[in-house]
Amino acid sequence: MYDYILIRYGEIALKGKNQKDFLNRLWRNIKEQIKTDVGVLPRLEKDQGRILLYLDGEEPEKYYNALDHVFGISSYSPVLRTSLEMSDILDGALKEFAQVMAGRAEATFRVTIKRPNKRFPLSSMKLATEVANHIYDHVPGLTVDLKHAQIDLKVEVRDECAYITTQKRPGLGGLPLGTGGRGMLLLSGGIDSPVAGWAMMRRGMTVEAIHFHSYPYTSEMAKEKVLTLAEQMAKYSGRLVVHLVPFTKIQEE
Repeated sequence: MYDYILIRYGEIALKGKNQKDFLNRLWRNIKEQIKTDVGVLPRLEKDQGRILLYLDGEEPEKYYNALDHVFGISSYSPVLRTSLEMSDILDGALKEFAQVMAGRAEATFRVTIKRPNKRFPLSSMKLATEVANHIYDHVPGLTVDLKHAQIDLKVEVRDECAYITTQKRPGLGGLPLGTGGRGMLLLSGGIDSPVAGWAMMRRGMTVEAIHFHSYPYTSEMAKEKVLTLAEQMAKYSGRLVVHLVPFTKIQEE
């Protein structure tokens, strides 16, 4: 059972004095997307360049679809949280391996350490060695493979705790929606315009769509196709306003 989902962001970390504005927007977007998709208001916490989503006993998969539709997230992982005591870190690593090795007779593995807490007494290399030896001694069927490991155990040592996981799911990247101004998208019904709109949203732009409808020269089916595309785009924006402009009289003049 995991304790949190650890959410990472990429480009936001490169921002200067306005970084707080981007983080606050990402924070709000995550909450709104989860509330829309899951129906609950999540508990979030900031921790040294990371956002933590409390699971409160829930399975992490419950939130994956919502997080997969939030711009600004570079990746995320379900994690176990332990104290900085070496015994707790080793126990947590073993507990994580017990979950991922269920049903497997053998596997290759490696241990990856991130150590933002430079006051931790062991170096990254020493900690990786200690954790790997402990796992190797207690889990049968394992072989070390540093380049192409089937299981990559990640241990991230922070100021007050350590996070442990073997999973890392990619996010959409980009910037949080609502941080890049506003724009209009000419939504025609082909593939190019929704792709362009998605790229605009990925750069943080709030988008509204406009479609010129010329019935009977274009069918009602064409209009419905545009609305269907808008519904798909709205999964990433929360809502998408579509302006349907009747164009038949202008065409006939």
